[in-house]
Amino acid sequence: SHRPICTIECQNPVYPGARLFSWIRIAWDCASTHSTSKDLQSLTLLRCSAVFLGWVRTSSKDAFKDDALEVSPYLKSRFRKQTADGQIKQLFCSIPVLVCSHSVIWQGDSKVYCVEFVLPPDLPPSFKSELFGVHFAV
Repeated sequence: SHRPICTIECQNPVYPGARLFSWIRIAWDCASTHSTSKDLQSLTLLRCSAVFLGWVRTSSKDAFKDDALEVSPYLKSRFRKQTADGQIKQLFCSIPVLVCSHSVIWQGDSKVYCVEFVLPPDLPPSFKSELFGVHFAV
């Protein structure tokens, strides 16, 4: 069986203090195009939460070495080498925002959820709107 996939879309302009509306789409594709309705299965999303992270990257090694302890596990796993080389600086991290709980998705179906977040007012000009992490449990 195929696992659900998650995509994220944010269409608001990104600037300090901006209110962002993000759409999280979770889809579970059918394993076969010949499936009948009696073959379809469902799954339950026990909990889906979004964490909003903001960071900047630089090509200079050790530029942010002193900030390495403040980088989230998500950024450390996504940018392993840049984090180790001191090229990532985390600017902010939100508390987890609950997106859905105990939501049923049928095979071949998708669900879309809207999440709102306000960016901190003191972002540097180098901030380029990289800010999402979504975690879900099936």
